[in-house]
Amino acid sequence: MKWQLKVVVLCGSSCLACSFAQVYSKQQLTTVSRQLTDSPALRAWIEMFPMAGALLGCLLSWLPLHYLGRRATLQLVMAPLLTAGCCLMFMFHHVAKAVSPILLLGVTLQGAALGVSFSAVPIYLLEIMRLPQNIYTNTKTASALIVTTELSAAIGNLLAQIFLISPNTQYLHLIPATIMTMSALGLCLTSESPRWLLLFGQRVEQAKGSLHFLKGHSNTYHDIHQLLLWFQKDEEQFCATKTNTAVVKTYLRALSVATCLLSLPGASGVHIHDFYSKWVFKFAGDFITEKTISLSVVRASIRVVAVGIASGMLFVAGRSTFQCLSLITSTAMISIALCATGMCLFCLEQGENWMWAVPWLPLVIHLLFQTVFWFGVGSQAFITAFHFTPTPLRPSIISLTGGLHWLLEITADKFLVFMIDTIHPFGTFWFYAGTSATGLILTVFVVVPEINRHGPRTNVTCDDVTDVL
Repeated sequence: MKWQLKVVVLCGSSCLACSFAQVYSKQQLTTVSRQLTDSPALRAWIEMFPMAGALLGCLLSWLPLHYLGRRATLQLVMAPLLTAGCCLMFMFHHVAKAVSPILLLGVTLQGAALGVSFSAVPIYLLEIMRLPQNIYTNTKTASALIVTTELSAAIGNLLAQIFLISPNTQYLHLIPATIMTMSALGLCLTSESPRWLLLFGQRVEQAKGSLHFLKGHSNTYHDIHQLLLWFQKDEEQFCATKTNTAVVKTYLRALSVATCLLSLPGASGVHIHDFYSKWVFKFAGDFITEKTISLSVVRASIRVVAVGIASGMLFVAGRSTFQCLSLITSTAMISIALCATGMCLFCLEQGENWMWAVPWLPLVIHLLFQTVFWFGVGSQAFITAFHFTPTPLRPSIISLTGGLHWLLEITADKFLVFMIDTIHPFGTFWFYAGTSATGLILTVFVVVPEINRHGPRTNVTCDDVTDVL
């Protein structure tokens, strides 16, 4: 358990640093864009650079994951990208305040680091934790431990919202760079994924050393046998006895499931709820305003609490059934909350007076939406997609579907105001209620059956394993 906590703390620190740097720099970018131009359209394009960097980093992350290794990607790709981005942001304050390309390059590099971490951190954690149960007994807590990295990212987001942009806080850009550098150095004390060492790196002796580190006993040759048996079960569809059609079907099936899961956050209407959060609190009364506490801090706090509850419940349940039920419940509640908020706005637009008798109703719906979103879809859709994608396919499939996730985030953010002006606010809420309901249907009839049938089996003898060794 000690090595598990060590790896999770290091990876969680990396996620915290990425989230803090990305959110804090995005605030800085928003401030600078308002100073550079009065055009809302141009400001929207400028503020899109961090997510564009995340899209690019996620799409290209499969290359270092395949050729460099899982741990090496965190150390040699993710850490330098984030550190360089933070240093450029620091330089923008002290050296080149008038040179906006420095700022754009810095936030793009930080976004690329976030995109790489989106793929690399869960893949690395899953491959060193979710190993055969007859060798390791930690598969039950693997999902919960990985969700704790999402909790670290939520904490980083909260800290970035607490520290406001000011001339006295420019040194905060160096904090995530320092955390990331220390995490990258600390990963030297951990082990590379034994799966990558065996199947991609072809380094049997190093794989034995990795198993010795993970297990802590000397009978690693026997473990290598059992580990290869398990690996070959996962890769049955890629054996020479299988036809190309079977390989394509397996790939497309896994790709469709991951696409459904990773598109859920973008289709859940979180952008429109964040956009109307000020109106919700103002309509309910003046007990919470920007003068008392930032509404972004309130949202970030709800995210931390909800993800923390999800992580704790995963430690208790720790099974795929709980993940499926969480996603189904969360998506259903999101659809109901979006429909209800749209109905409230429609009634106000039609001049119905009953809404003024219950001014707290939109606020209650908003808080419910934020809680169920981050409890289910916002925290567990990602880990479910990683967990139930066949291990040999994870780097390529997660890179593609992760890129789709960031593309949906960019699209939803870019066209939000256009949708509000075109189909009215209540129509926008109802549109996302429809997309969320579609996600619910896909989850029930596509994702859940695929998860239930997950786990290929094959018959591999010890002689076959010896031949491989």
